[in-house]
Amino acid sequence: IRAELDSGEYKNYGYTLCVSHIPVVYVNYRRDHVDVKARFTELLNQMDLDMAVCGHQHELLIFEPGAVEPFVSPLVYNEEYEGGTYNGYLTDFNFWNLMITAGGFTQPESDDDPASRIGLKIEVTPSEQVCYWLNSRGEKVRVVNPFADIDYGTEIRIPR
Repeated sequence: IRAELDSGEYKNYGYTLCVSHIPVVYVNYRRDHVDVKARFTELLNQMDLDMAVCGHQHELLIFEPGAVEPFVSPLVYNEEYEGGTYNGYLTDFNFWNLMITAGGFTQPESDDDPASRIGLKIEVTPSEQVCYWLNSRGEKVRVVNPFADIDYGTEIRIPR
């Protein structure tokens, strides 16, 4: 990331997307990779990302900048989500981070079948990014922010 920042080449692109397996902005209860996530968040914040996409947690999680206070632990799920706590926290990020998941049955209207799969689709226009998740039947899934009282419905529209 440092080399990309130093080169400045990313500024010539019409769209800047970060793809990672492990969510950079989310530190779970095990506190895995705390130092790396802090450094990566700081560097990615400087890049003016359009979006970051990640996986790993096997849940459909939406990390919206400013929706949850950074570094507050434990993170507690909102009532619409399945409930519980991850005893983790979010880093201080300034970009949207959306999770692709192998199973999304923790969301309110996802498939109840644990074998279900949720896909993320992002449509990019010059003025916005329209993001939605599809279940294994090809139906849009209503999503909520797991740690804030935000119901996004079946689409998230993010200005560019």
